Amino acid sequence: MNIYYGKEFFDFLNYENTWFKIISYLKMYKNENKKEYLAIPDFKTSEKFWKL
Repeated sequence: MNIYYGKEFFDFLNYENTWFKIISYLKMYKNENKKEYLAIPDFKTSEKFWKL
């Protein structure tokens, strides 16, 4: 399964409000699973990644 991250995708997710909620849930997941590595795309530029 291929997932593409781009500006249009994040615009569809209702901009920053929804993205903030997604990041919050991922951070909670990361706190429970400390050994896992998460790479999250920055919604403003689909080229940058946030590393948790």
